[in-house]
Amino acid sequence: MSAAYTSLQAKGVEWMKRFHAAGDALNGKPWIDTFWTPDCVLQFSNAPEVSGRDELVTMFTSQFAYLESMKHTILTLDVVSDKIYLRASITYCVKNDPERKDITIPAFAVFFFPTELTIDGGFDKMNRFEVYLNPAPLQERIAEVLKTADEEGFKG
Repeated sequence: MSAAYTSLQAKGVEWMKRFHAAGDALNGKPWIDTFWTPDCVLQFSNAPEVSGRDELVTMFTSQFAYLESMKHTILTLDVVSDKIYLRASITYCVKNDPERKDITIPAFAVFFFPTELTIDGGFDKMNRFEVYLNPAPLQERIAEVLKTADEEGFKG
């Protein structure tokens, strides 16, 4: 591998670490404003696309309300032209989970940028984000926690 390729990949890892740290803070507005273009499009598995800052903030705010924590771990990453390809695992803990179970889900994502990613630049805001994962284990745990809270007379 060339030194230029290695440097480009390192720059991609650094951007991804900042992206995940901001997302894992579970506060959609600053995360989206820092890493997403205002017209960014999100394609999450088979769900309909979500586009634009306000729709993204609304969607993530409603999703983050169910989470105590979220932690991304980079497994492999590759920067190619105007894209970053990522294989990761995401560990979630559902808010108000009496067992505080960690739910870890493997994921694959493609981050699209408006310009080519180079050693000298381009690592700013993405304009398209495609995420591929099976959220069923997390959705099932959220449903269990909500059902238990409802049965015990608590509101989640």
